[in-house]
Amino acid sequence: IEIYVDGSSIILKKYEEKKLEDIKTENDNKKDKIRCIPVFENISNPNNLGAILRVVSSLGIKEIITIGDQNVDIYSPKVLRSSMGGFFKVGIIESDIYEIINNFKKIYKSDDEKNYEIVYTDMFGENLYQFSEKIKQEKNKKNGVKNILIIFGNEANGVTNLIKENVEKAITIPMENTTESLNLATSV
Repeated sequence: IEIYVDGSSIILKKYEEKKLEDIKTENDNKKDKIRCIPVFENISNPNNLGAILRVVSSLGIKEIITIGDQNVDIYSPKVLRSSMGGFFKVGIIESDIYEIINNFKKIYKSDDEKNYEIVYTDMFGENLYQFSEKIKQEKNKKNGVKNILIIFGNEANGVTNLIKENVEKAITIPMENTTESLNLATSV
């Protein structure tokens, strides 16, 4: 996009939107890796989304998925400012739970080389550390890429019943008894 201001021009790169299909095709060049794709449902605070983008960018995660009809506007000035540049390094895919289930469960069941597992975070789920050990063992048996989509719920309410009804496995981040919850960005 080129913008002219008082005879001078500024050239801006348009944000390139990614689709779910882009995630699936990126595995072709990756071998022997565990790949985690965070999915966020109904993020209501723009500063949280910005912080999430900042954290996942620093971890080298290339994309996140947002689902739900109550997500904050990804182009909000607060999102851009609080991401500290992470917005431009991480692809944001806007989708819904049915599209994720339909796309990734089919692959999970039919293609051993591209193995996807979908889990959600919940206070009463399987311990994250035990879950990750199982994933490492599965990956080593198949000697290929293991993909995990982790669905994080809304800041105040967690994941919706729709997620719980459509995703079979829940995981939890173990915390000391006095801690009730973590900020979404620190949970990644």
